[in-house]
Amino acid sequence: MRRCLALCWLLLAVAAVCSAKDIYIAQSAAGRGDGADCANAFAYTFFNDAANWGSGATQIGPGTTVHLCGVITTFNGSTYDYLTFRGSGAGGQPITLKWEPDARLSVPTCGAGSCILFSGKSYLVFDGGSNGVVEETDNGSALGHQDRHTALYGRPCNHCEFKNLALRNIYVHSLASDDIGADGLTVSGPGISMHHMSCTHTSGCFTISVSGADDTVEMYNLDSDNTNHCLTIAANGAGYALLSARIHDNNCHDFANWDTASNAFHHDGIHIYALNGATFRDIERSQHGCRLRFRLSRRYSPATRPSAGALCSPAAMAAAVGPRHHVAVSPCLAAANRFAFSTVSRTNWARAESVTPRGSK
Repeated sequence: MRRCLALCWLLLAVAAVCSAKDIYIAQSAAGRGDGADCANAFAYTFFNDAANWGSGATQIGPGTTVHLCGVITTFNGSTYDYLTFRGSGAGGQPITLKWEPDARLSVPTCGAGSCILFSGKSYLVFDGGSNGVVEETDNGSALGHQDRHTALYGRPCNHCEFKNLALRNIYVHSLASDDIGADGLTVSGPGISMHHMSCTHTSGCFTISVSGADDTVEMYNLDSDNTNHCLTIAANGAGYALLSARIHDNNCHDFANWDTASNAFHHDGIHIYALNGATFRDIERSQHGCRLRFRLSRRYSPATRPSAGALCSPAAMAAAVGPRHHVAVSPCLAAANRFAFSTVSRTNWARAESVTPRGSK
């Protein structure tokens, strides 16, 4: 009996190992074109074809690592062929998209879509490896395109991890008359982890949009510059609840290029807000043991800033945020049930923080 059980476990282990496979894709097919390595890569269009997703020996499925080789543009001269996930991984067997050394996903703009789309999927890993990049080369105030979009988008993407990846020049904002922006990474779902990433010249860099009773999410070792929002956690709607979030060791700096004549943007190192009955139960953030300070924000124009009577007092904020700085239920602007917590610190919590009733934007 014991031998039978041991044999069964061995067969299961072998099956798990055998199900893991590596597939390589590049801008165009190379060598034998069988996806065995970068020298013999499939064209990137292999990734987008639903027929290539499944449990077959040459299909993408749970346990597969898809390697990006070289520079991939996904732009054929007139339209954009975004990288689109056609399936999900599984617990213990995620599907990994991994950038090989010096690999870049590089397009003039993501247009009206997303450079990588993975909505409705789960158990995915995005691993930039040693120096992976997602970049746009012609989207910005004074450039050839002024497109609004999110470069990496997945709502939801349950149990998804994002690491070691640089998001670059998603929207280069340089004119005070420009009220347009494009975002870097937006995702929702439980079990989300974003870490060891960088983001430059982007409206909103790292965003978790709560859409349900989401549980643990993590955001750490993230760096952003020349951005409007660095880290955002947002929820809008009754029944939406963020049960647990851990935010630490992030560096957010240089927001001034997003100033506009119309005050269209408010700049935040960390922007956390709940609207219309949504709740945040346990948000823990820390940075080298620095203590928190609370103050009211004055980053709205006189025409749009809520009146003093509508603002929550610092005492109300202190009551809402417990002794260990866990955010409970949104107390501010009770009639509209609007609440936000944000900071404009250069490094998380190292300088001033603010609690910001959002009012009109």
